[in-house]
Amino acid sequence: MDNVAAGGSILILGVGNVLLGDEGIGVHVAWRLATLPLPPGVEVVDGGTLGFGLAGLLEGRKLVVLVDAIAADAPPGSIFRVSPGDAALRWRNPRSAHGEGIELLLCHTDGLDPRPGIVILGIVPECTDNFGMALSPTLTSRMDAIVDAVMKEIARALPAATLERAGVTSTEQSA
Repeated sequence: MDNVAAGGSILILGVGNVLLGDEGIGVHVAWRLATLPLPPGVEVVDGGTLGFGLAGLLEGRKLVVLVDAIAADAPPGSIFRVSPGDAALRWRNPRSAHGEGIELLLCHTDGLDPRPGIVILGIVPECTDNFGMALSPTLTSRMDAIVDAVMKEIARALPAATLERAGVTSTEQSA
């Protein structure tokens, strides 16, 4: 992830198990974001299945955008913007190596000073029980919309001038 500044004030954290298809959507999003021009101060991290092991990355952040697969009664590819305290938030795959760790990671933010803003972009997967790194055709076709949702979170947190200098287009800035 060459174009990403380490230790930025905004952390985009993609998590998931890429060996279980759509369960790895957060990591696939992180990989895509690493190829795009991002404003200064935005760091993208492939958190894989590390869960609570990512706690140190949250310190000193203004905003953390966590991208992961979640269970929801909605069509595959649906994007939900939720807060860590949302009672409806459920990690998609009970066999996932990171679900419980992510919940602990989010609890860790309660003790941080300053506490970062946390936004979770939950993506409804189509298939998480196939062994393989490929995303389903549905999530593959939704990748641009998911990346756009992340860019909108960045745009909400940064001044327009910073976005313009970084080459972020006006459509990405719309909220």
